[in-house]
Amino acid sequence: MSLPDFIQHNVDLSARTTLALPGCAALFAEIHSVDQLDQLVSVSARRFVLGGGSNLVLTGDFDGIVVHVALGGRRLLREDAEGW
Repeated sequence: MSLPDFIQHNVDLSARTTLALPGCAALFAEIHSVDQLDQLVSVSARRFVLGGGSNLVLTGDFDGIVVHVALGGRRLLREDAEGW
């Protein structure tokens, strides 16, 4: 399986958590565009979405893909009778 070029291998996660506990992600993707997020659909691995890291306690390595969404701002995709 070919992975998108923005996915990194064996990334240390300790700097991404408040407690700085040791842990490594087998795969890591920092998402800066909706297009990158779409490309992750084809990656067949366990997924973990990482936020700011302040409520995360690592207990070791993660054998899947850690996804850090770094999209800035908000954008209205549509507005209809169901919502916006």
